[in-house]
Order: sequence, then structure tokens, then C-alpha cells
Amino acid sequence: MTKLLAPQENDEMFHSLLGSDPGVKLKPMNLGIKVICCDVSTGDIRPYVPENFQISIFRLYMDYIILDQELPWISLGSSSCGNT
Repeated sequence: MTKLLAPQENDEMFHSLLGSDPGVKLKPMNLGIKVICCDVSTGDIRPYVPENFQISIFRLYMDYIILDQELPWISLGSSSCGNT
């Protein structure tokens, strides 16, 4: 998550969103000594992901979905032992 900090600061779209109100509500979120901006406009906290990171994030998400469908017993959202 902290790898998003420098790309956020250097991203032109990020700065244009900060200066306007297109329905995106960006708030700084403190991660200890680092602060990243997240979109909170939908009620869900989602980090702003610069364009050069979007494909990597999408691939990680899809890999998780595929693993969850093919191997449901290793799902990150639940545990067969009752511990979450």
C-alpha cells in the first residue's frame, strides 16, 4: 500500500481530481508515517490507484478471484476452523 505514495504524488490525474469535484471525494488516510489518498465518495474506502498501477492491481484481483473459485477452501474471507 505504501508503494502508492510516490506515484500518487507524481500523478497528473490525481492532482486534477484534488482540484475539482467530479464526484470523487479524496481523503488522506494515515498509514503510520505514510499518508495515501483514498476515494470515500461511495462509502467504501478505496485507495486512489495511479494509471500505471491499475493493470497490476487488476491482475492481482483476478488471480485472487480465480484461486477463490478453484480452491474455495483457501478463501481469504473465511476459515474452515471457525477462526477468522
